[in-house]
Amino acid sequence: MVSIELKESVWKSLRGSSVLFLKRGIQELRNHTSYDRTTLTNEGAKFSYIFFQTSIELACKAYLVKRNRLQEIVKKKKSDNDILEETIILERLENNTLDFISFEKIKHILKEKMTDEQYEMIEDFQHKRNKIIHFDLKFSEADLIDLNYDFIYFIVHVLLPILAEKDGFDEFYYPNTPSEIYDGILSKEDFLNLISLPLYIERMYMEALKESKNVYQCPFCRRECFGIQERKCYCCGFDDEIQLEFTDCYWCESSNSVAYDVLNLESNDNFIWKTKCLNCNEDCSVYVCHNCENAYSFIDTFPKCTPEYCSTYNEELQKVFEPSS
Repeated sequence: MVSIELKESVWKSLRGSSVLFLKRGIQELRNHTSYDRTTLTNEGAKFSYIFFQTSIELACKAYLVKRNRLQEIVKKKKSDNDILEETIILERLENNTLDFISFEKIKHILKEKMTDEQYEMIEDFQHKRNKIIHFDLKFSEADLIDLNYDFIYFIVHVLLPILAEKDGFDEFYYPNTPSEIYDGILSKEDFLNLISLPLYIERMYMEALKESKNVYQCPFCRRECFGIQERKCYCCGFDDEIQLEFTDCYWCESSNSVAYDVLNLESNDNFIWKTKCLNCNEDCSVYVCHNCENAYSFIDTFPKCTPEYCSTYNEELQKVFEPSS
């Protein structure tokens, strides 16, 4: 049995190296992309594959170590027992001689923890990285345009969720907010800059349309990639089923385009004073009826239910709040 202290030490080392290669890969994207951010250079594409695949392999090993799989993936010498003693692991860690079995042998352990899309992308990246290292890989002009999108999608939807560790989870952790995705890995500025590629936003908008009838601006990143039926932003990964609710817009009458914070309703007597339509971007307020619990956006006067009257059930109510002028 490996102690928690040793497990944490190995995990931090692997995860730290993964983050290092991730940042270096992002630097390649930044330095080797055309001015209009449409085309990646051939050199940038090759180094990005190398850095991002190395990062994902280290991240996957860190993931397994934190879930008590260290003995399964550590590389053993012929003279070693099936289970390495902690003193041996610690000694090799301190002497830089601790090694792991190949990623090819580790993949099958991870497959059941991933979606098919994640696993296929990792296999594709591994194949291309190996081609680049052991021989060469030529890219067409069309490839160099698509690769910018591929790399950003890989970072946001595959690599960062694996690095965004959360204790107690037996599956890959899918954070609800983008800040949970990049926290401790990238700055907010770097993350928002990463997802600002026009081709990436366009394709994520199309993905959102496949799943949701209505697609609006995301409450977090403000990209038009938020599928209201899925309550998910396909661009930045924002995914909320707890804090936000939605109602129709007073201004443009779009369905469920006004977001409001349900966790702050009680402290504000069911009023949300400052919010914004995710479709037309106009400011408005929201009132949730104490009686029927229907939500309404409004500007100066209540449209249907008021603090004194519930129009749904045609009932007079005890006044609980006097809106400010």
